[in-house]
Amino acid sequence: TNQCEIHIFDPKAPLNPISPPHSSIIVHPWGFKGSSIHVENNEYDFKSIQETIKLLGHEHTMIDVLLLDCNMCEWDIYPDLFP
Repeated sequence: TNQCEIHIFDPKAPLNPISPPHSSIIVHPWGFKGSSIHVENNEYDFKSIQETIKLLGHEHTMIDVLLLDCNMCEWDIYPDLFP
């Protein structure tokens, strides 16, 4: 069966966040950045959309809904979404 997955990306999440049992909610401990942006932040981890898709093995997976709320990083990520 096809089940909806909900991925939450939060650089302030613990390294091994706990998801509810039998849940399709998956929490990842990193935030997003544009692929052309170099982030020097030793406190938090940031990855590009492309890095995240590859890391999760979603290269051939359709993303139906994408909601970004990342304190203006949306504009840095936008060119990566529509190359």
